[in-house]
Amino acid sequence: MKITLPLVFLFMCYAFAKAQTTTITRQNTLIKEGHNFGLTNPVFDENSPMTYDPSKVDKKGAAFSITYNNQGGTSFDGYPSGTVGGFKANNSYEPGNVETCGMPVKIKDLTDELRINWKTSQRNANDIDDKWWATINVIFDGGTATSQPDPEARDYDLVIQNVSYEQDDFKDLDNPGGRYWYFARETPDGEIKKFTLYINDVAYSWAVRYKFFDYDENHPDVDKNDKVHIKFIPIDNSNPIPFFDHSLKQFIDCTRDYIQYLPLSPEEEILAKEKVAEEELWIKSLSAGYEVYEGSSILANNYFYTTIDRTPPAAVGNLSVANAPNFTAALEWEASQDNAFSTYTIYRADNGDSNFNIIATDVRTNSFVDTTVNEDGTYEYYVTVTDRSFNESEASNKAALDVLSSGINELVDDLKVYPNPTRSLLNIDLSNPDLIDGKIEIYDSLGRRIIDKRIANSTMSVNLEGAAGIYILRVLNHDSITSKKIILN
Repeated sequence: MKITLPLVFLFMCYAFAKAQTTTITRQNTLIKEGHNFGLTNPVFDENSPMTYDPSKVDKKGAAFSITYNNQGGTSFDGYPSGTVGGFKANNSYEPGNVETCGMPVKIKDLTDELRINWKTSQRNANDIDDKWWATINVIFDGGTATSQPDPEARDYDLVIQNVSYEQDDFKDLDNPGGRYWYFARETPDGEIKKFTLYINDVAYSWAVRYKFFDYDENHPDVDKNDKVHIKFIPIDNSNPIPFFDHSLKQFIDCTRDYIQYLPLSPEEEILAKEKVAEEELWIKSLSAGYEVYEGSSILANNYFYTTIDRTPPAAVGNLSVANAPNFTAALEWEASQDNAFSTYTIYRADNGDSNFNIIATDVRTNSFVDTTVNEDGTYEYYVTVTDRSFNESEASNKAALDVLSSGINELVDDLKVYPNPTRSLLNIDLSNPDLIDGKIEIYDSLGRRIIDKRIANSTMSVNLEGAAGIYILRVLNHDSITSKKIILN
């Protein structure tokens, strides 16, 4: 019995675990009605099984894992994916439920309330013979709200890539008589015009590529000549965004806004402006998964669903403001705990005025230095929180400062920085022992903290990276705040 009982127990655990996973046995399977979560596996019968956990659909949406094995050759094998919104299975098309998933919705009616929630993972996917892309496809259609999308009539395609088997080279493609593309650039043939989003104060950027077609009138794909295909490609493929929780509208708006950064001919510009983000188009569904070509790997959507967020974050508290040298005001407050936190906005009223004005946006840390105060001014501040659907919280508590009565920190003469101005390297000499064991902070001209380091020695060096202008260096030790202005040129 000492042997048999553990074996029985292990068998029961194994059977229970297996019961939580279902294998897809056909190409298209609707796994939840209403919200319309569906799974698609075009290689299900080619020794590439796709599985999902039915008990976790409500929480994880169109999540799956596929053990992909190449069907042979180097050509495109298919797009194993999960879908939110309109979905066709068993020869029947079911439109999405706009109340639960936000689709169908026309582009002109789309708001930032609708967010994409997506996380991927891969195993054994970076061998020399592996070739795949993790992407979201946005399905547009010009029909009615409930009609099945017609891919032949769709002239605007949008793909958002998260990560792939290799880094893109960001080169434009000149291919007369076929498909060709341009990347949006700051200047023609210059630096990529980045599209940037943030997760936990970390920036993640994409290049935006516009693909056009120039087929001969006798070519079987000549109908593509009226199409514009746009793809967001990560700038740093080795450091992909850890998870998506961003509004779809930001991506769609970007495709329209970035047309100006393309070296288009007059004909191409007309086509792009007519087709890209045409406001009467319906957004029918979103599909997220993998374009697979070669190799053997395990590829997964950890989760994939949409969120409709109309709820503002909770207000933050404990806002305080203190005078700092060179007539600057140092603000601090408790950090937001909102799961969809994006930024803080700083409001200020001057000299007893009851009207508060915005003095800073896109602040991502719970501190700010106001460099625009006057030595004889009085100021009152409050802070709000904005989430990734751009819902704004109520105001924090208010905090006031009388600059003249607050005085100047006496330790300022004991803080030496050089060279100042500097091109990058900044040396800091902390000759007063009271400053040791504190920390240094450097803020840019918008009041955003860009450097935060503990002080371990009486001398230290930092590299400033940013636009030319005025920066504020603060040294904090117990109740002491010492500051100096730094010029970066």
